[in-house]
Amino acid sequence: MEIGGRIGNARAVEALIAALKDKDGDVRKKAAEALDKMGWQPKDTTEKAWFLVAFKKWSEAGRLGASAVTPLMAVLKDGEQRVRWVAAQTLGKIGEPAVEPLIEEMKNNNEGVRKVAAKTLGWIKDARAVDSLIAGLKDRDWEVRKFAAEALGRMKDTRAAEPLVAALKDGYLRRGAAWALCKIGDASTIEPMIAILEDEDELIRNIAICQNDPS
Repeated sequence: MEIGGRIGNARAVEALIAALKDKDGDVRKKAAEALDKMGWQPKDTTEKAWFLVAFKKWSEAGRLGASAVTPLMAVLKDGEQRVRWVAAQTLGKIGEPAVEPLIEEMKNNNEGVRKVAAKTLGWIKDARAVDSLIAGLKDRDWEVRKFAAEALGRMKDTRAAEPLVAALKDGYLRRGAAWALCKIGDASTIEPMIAILEDEDELIRNIAICQNDPS
């Protein structure tokens, strides 16, 4: 990268631009730094978004809106947890343009990606994600199930009421499902909510009357 920065020729620039999409965060950042030293200017907002994300300039990238969705989605697979979550938060602020890509990532083989996708969809609260999040209640990973339940609670969509009632039987999911049902407040869930007011878990009882958050 340093050699490319010194030479400053077209071939080096092309290689550095490609490195902005590297799977390793350090490589991405060094490529961005080298391009910056060369005085390079992106040709469009998409290229600029890859540059800003590689530089970890999250707020600036977020202000580019839809142009930043693809590079931010790529970073959801980063090996560093903090980077994944900051990227997710930025996608949450971008909102609508990120919904369909996030729904698609709910099918990703990596449970970490599915978990972040579910959480972010809950922040955005777009009704298109409801079916995917309901499916997430049966995910093989308990944390994905938990984030899906809490996302559905934030969305307050009554379509999720019945699946969340069924999720009360999931030992890993009971608190999240109860909290979500409390938030949705659908009349059809009154009896199940009354039933868990007698649960042996004090936190579950508090959640059932909206007195606590399961997270």
